[in-house]
Amino acid sequence: MATITGAIAQVNLHLQELVPESLVDQTLRQSPRKFRRRVLPPVVTIHLLLLQLLYQVALQGLRHLTTVPASASAICQAWIRLPLSVFYQVVEQATAELRRRAQVLGVSAEQGFGGLRIVLLDAMSFHTQDTPELARRYRQGGNQHKRRLGYPVPKILCLLDFASGMITRVIDLPAHRQEHRVLGRMLRVLAAGDLVRADRGLVSFGFLAQLLARQAQACLRLPLYQLARATGCRQILRTLGPDDHLVQWTKSKDRPASFSLTAWKALPDTLILRQIRYHLDQPGFRTKIITVITTLTDPVAYPADQIAALYAKRWQIEVCFRSLKRTLGLNLRAARTLAGARKELRGYVLVYNLLRLVMLQAALARQVPWDRIGFKDALLWLRHAADPQTITRLLVNPRRRRPTEPRRRKSGRHRFPALKMTRQEYKRLLNSKEYEGKSNRAA
Repeated sequence: MATITGAIAQVNLHLQELVPESLVDQTLRQSPRKFRRRVLPPVVTIHLLLLQLLYQVALQGLRHLTTVPASASAICQAWIRLPLSVFYQVVEQATAELRRRAQVLGVSAEQGFGGLRIVLLDAMSFHTQDTPELARRYRQGGNQHKRRLGYPVPKILCLLDFASGMITRVIDLPAHRQEHRVLGRMLRVLAAGDLVRADRGLVSFGFLAQLLARQAQACLRLPLYQLARATGCRQILRTLGPDDHLVQWTKSKDRPASFSLTAWKALPDTLILRQIRYHLDQPGFRTKIITVITTLTDPVAYPADQIAALYAKRWQIEVCFRSLKRTLGLNLRAARTLAGARKELRGYVLVYNLLRLVMLQAALARQVPWDRIGFKDALLWLRHAADPQTITRLLVNPRRRRPTEPRRRKSGRHRFPALKMTRQEYKRLLNSKEYEGKSNRAA
């Protein structure tokens, strides 16, 4: 098997441990597709992809990082030959190995809440290349003239472990599709004793009922139109304290599109929940009054002020999304096929979890929480450090006060004019003979 150069021996060590050849061979044996011996076997192809994403270089730039005797075209063809199902299984098992290592470091019980494991659930979007296949799957953004402009916009629903910061499950879907359609697939990985924190976009009767059926808990922000009143399908049963109420939600007669008729009838007719409203005076946050709905109905075991502080930590998933999109470069991807885009997405998740393990190791050595370690600094260390002992030199960020920024925009003047028609229309216009004659006369 081809090896990686000595200049990146530290990265090679992590990749060999994370995606060993035995793991890939075992996955390939379970696949019905047969593979013959090549210069670029599947395990080398996966390592090259992770190297490309980690170093943020083009395929032609990999020849400066590796000794693999293959061109960029050969690497691309090997990447296309790799079945998507095989890569999914490799990423899933590698992620499980990373989580096991995180538990060995002693972070499984940290940052919990009353014996519950906190998980964060939210969605984010990014951009892919403007190809017909990706546009059919994910669609392009539109304008007020109902024209499809720009790049296709996929949306991914992520489940993140709060104790380690690792992404445990990711589902991709078009940006126009609601997350409720795929919540059933996400709930399969939740276990009894998990506490889900999410924003108000995921609040629904069906989601809360499914969580309780799996003996999991929830702490979600409640939209204003779903507040419990004295009458209606959401009623206040009892007052537990100032702005702390025990409420009853009644199942609607109208079945949501995300549930089948059988699944909707199997849900209970009512749910007993807890509605807490509190004022937020933290600098840097525009929202001042927040209402939370939770399945933790015991006011003695779970006081209202602790639940308010619990939901305030939900913002951590937005910081993780920023690291994934901006620091690692997921915001705009280069793959031009649907299978390639999905492989790139899972590869980014695997590299992201590897960096989180590096941050956990540095945090344990420095005796600080993992979110104090700089994500960018961990990325640079993994790229360039040759000595594992230098992990103790990673930067420890101080607790910063988040300033309040005005919701205003700067001048709209840019270097290039705005895109007011589709790219295909612009291409036809620029390549037409009439436009060519106008540009020559202007010159």
